[in-house]
Amino acid sequence: MTMNQSIELSIPFRKLTAPVEVLNLERRMCRALQRAGMRTVAEVVLMGKPKLRAVKRVGPVTTRLVFEAISGYLGISEEELAQQERFARAHAYGAAAKEGPIYAELAARTGRAAQCLAAADFLNPPQIHSIKRWMEHIDIHVTDDVLVTKIHVTITNEDGVTLEQGSASSIHEGWWMYETEVPGKVLVEAFDLAGNVTRQEA
Repeated sequence: MTMNQSIELSIPFRKLTAPVEVLNLERRMCRALQRAGMRTVAEVVLMGKPKLRAVKRVGPVTTRLVFEAISGYLGISEEELAQQERFARAHAYGAAAKEGPIYAELAARTGRAAQCLAAADFLNPPQIHSIKRWMEHIDIHVTDDVLVTKIHVTITNEDGVTLEQGSASSIHEGWWMYETEVPGKVLVEAFDLAGNVTRQEA
């Protein structure tokens, strides 16, 4: 999704705002959702599977049943629901983050809406283009739609034991450097303003 595209949700608003009791779920499951602060279908969709699994008295089995029920209620497949969930979360992030100084500055410079820029940033994680190791440092080429906020490097041995880890330094637009003389397998984690993380080994 490009930054000038808008976010459109194809799920009817009345269904998203319906109470969780409309779902084909046992009463105890509905009560567990309500106790966790999720009283509408939309609030469950925005929570997403990973966070819902971690909620007390919910767990992975209930999460699966809840999303199967939502899929049936909305009349879409679970794959389509996952996509809608992703767009809904992006829309919510865009609405909350549009006043942020970085998005506002980019909006003023490009003439695009800050909310769309933030939502698109949420949907597009950083891209790691290359990881090159030299004698005393590692060069990393990473780009993002808006901003790469941090590069974390972890060096492990063949058994997966961490030998060294730390943050790389930005040396030029898109280029980062991590100084080390420790041999081993390299894991690079790239973070962006929207909280996305891209991982790549070298």
